[in-house]
Amino acid sequence: MGQFLPLALSRHRELMKIPNALNRAAIVALGVGLGPLVQLLAMPVLSRIYMPTEFGHLALFLSVVSIVVTVSCLRYEGAIQVVKDSEVEAIAWTALLSAGLLFLITVALLLTGLPQQRIESLLILGGDAKWVPAVALCGAMILIGSNITMREGRYVRNAAIRSSQSIIFVLFAIAASELGLLVTSVLASLVVGLGVFIYLIRVIRRIPFSDIRKTAKKYLEYPMLVAPTSLLDAAALTLPVLFISGSYGFESTGHYTQIQRLIGAPILMAGIVVGQLFMKRSGELFRSGHSSRTLLWKSVGILSVGAIALLIGLATFGEVVCRAILGDAWRVDTKFLLIVMTPLLFRAVVSPITTITLTHGRIRVGTLWQVYYFASTYLGLLYAARTMNFEKFLIFYAIIEIVAYSLYLILADKVASNFSGKHVK
Repeated sequence: MGQFLPLALSRHRELMKIPNALNRAAIVALGVGLGPLVQLLAMPVLSRIYMPTEFGHLALFLSVVSIVVTVSCLRYEGAIQVVKDSEVEAIAWTALLSAGLLFLITVALLLTGLPQQRIESLLILGGDAKWVPAVALCGAMILIGSNITMREGRYVRNAAIRSSQSIIFVLFAIAASELGLLVTSVLASLVVGLGVFIYLIRVIRRIPFSDIRKTAKKYLEYPMLVAPTSLLDAAALTLPVLFISGSYGFESTGHYTQIQRLIGAPILMAGIVVGQLFMKRSGELFRSGHSSRTLLWKSVGILSVGAIALLIGLATFGEVVCRAILGDAWRVDTKFLLIVMTPLLFRAVVSPITTITLTHGRIRVGTLWQVYYFASTYLGLLYAARTMNFEKFLIFYAIIEIVAYSLYLILADKVASNFSGKHVK
């Protein structure tokens, strides 16, 4: 009996870890999904308050902001998860100071007027381009706050930081519609960004600047290697919106982005979950000397079933459902829905397994593909925007996406198939 009781207690503690892990995963998933879910639920209201043109204007603005946010911390925020405990404060301050420096540089550049003359998207935004640095800085605060709270295991705060901006935006957009969609979005970003900044200043311990400089130099590969690749990725994903707004107008941009947001939400959320599980398990398999090929195709297969089911449902009921949700001011014919959603669904199926080049130590393969993806997307859409109407442009874009992500799927399979335990350290 004396030996049984400690053993029983030990097993009880092990079993208790499972619900705790599930609870943490559920809270993190809530933080990722709550904001988009609130926006999705509010869409029937917002789509009747604001016209497609306003949604298109906001989509262009947020696309430009997303590019700046990607490198706002010079990717030092990504190191928060991997540094030693003694370096957390230093790397957090490095990320904060990098964000502040980029904010000042962006403001100075916009004041000269040179970016507006050379970048068509900023020229189209006009006076609203002045908000880009501030909103990007707020986005940087959210990135740092998310990584700090995740590192510390503060999952509820992490969920609040991730979801609050979308929720506050919906509240502002409904309650203060006279301000316009873009202004309410900016205000929501400023409120959340300021709140997260105050939180960070309170929780991050002050340290000498020499320690910050030393840490920044130690992790120099983040701004030198990770940031350029991330910038290419972010730019490539925003290219359709940038070209559509410039060549076909805000109204077409609004139709395009709203349909993607409405219909693509379920498969994108599923992709986030599958992607996180794949990255974790793939890394474990690599470290134990096993291939991830079976896991790769299982993940792709699960998402493919969901994508095919969504396409069938879209072809059958899409027009009726979308019209009921969005109203009569929006383009929701079946042909348009299928053209818009095909590239997104194909990308949603393959994207979750793209971390295999990281987990299997083949970063160069992923980088080379990223360069190809950006170049092919940019050159292809540049040609399409100059020679094709809107529908043909979307079809051409779908072809570019399918070819690019098919190539990645082939590369990913080869990375998994040619796996050798000798890569494991």
